[in-house]
Amino acid sequence: MEHTVNLARIYYSEREYEMSMSLLNRAYKIVPTIEIANLLALCKKNTGEYEDAAQIFEGIIKEYPYNSFVYEDLIECYKNMNDIAKVSDTYKLQMEKLPYDEDRAIKYTNFLIDNEQKEDARNFLNKIYFEYPSDKILELKNRLKEL
Repeated sequence: MEHTVNLARIYYSEREYEMSMSLLNRAYKIVPTIEIANLLALCKKNTGEYEDAAQIFEGIIKEYPYNSFVYEDLIECYKNMNDIAKVSDTYKLQMEKLPYDEDRAIKYTNFLIDNEQKEDARNFLNKIYFEYPSDKILELKNRLKEL
């Protein structure tokens, strides 16, 4: 089984996603691991199968809610599906489950601004700045005042 997964990784790295998925589907039926599920979801995301990929990423987050990369991949799927509500919910869950990260906070704020949720962005920034004051967050707060 390890050989099959390693070969799937090689196909993935070569952007041969269909070949990789074929091997991963076979491997997952025998040994359903998070590693195989994640690589399968990445293949699906890269082939435009966003709904399938999102479903797998959601399952991974339920089992292992502390992996920031899986949240980012899920957010990307939802963005490609134009599901703004799920993008927002996933950002919120990510901010809740993972330790504070300034770049993540800025991404979330920019998402809110881009989607005309300025009041939510203001509230979020006020809370973040109170807990984690920084020049970048202050700059974003000031920019938001101008909008």
